[in-house]
Amino acid sequence: MSTTFEALNARQFGHFSIHNAVKAELACHEGTCRAYEDIFTFPRWKAQGFVVRKGEKGTKIITFVPIKSKDDDGKESVVGRRRKTAVVFCRHQVEAMK
Repeated sequence: MSTTFEALNARQFGHFSIHNAVKAELACHEGTCRAYEDIFTFPRWKAQGFVVRKGEKGTKIITFVPIKSKDDDGKESVVGRRRKTAVVFCRHQVEAMK
């Protein structure tokens, strides 16, 4: 996978569920971070020019990703969803890339 594709994909941010948003906001030590604004996954932070500080622990959330299948004509269709664990970090856990 190319770096450009990863950066573009990371900028297309899907929304947290209400449960995941609350869980991520409660994990912020300062209590000031908000989901969708200050809490993102590692690839999303990287695409924005930040890295997670060494030793920081993220918050695990459960997301669902589509399972895609190609038919004989080469058309993709969604045939289901599977669980995936993602780790998110708040703005207090990142610093600008050097």
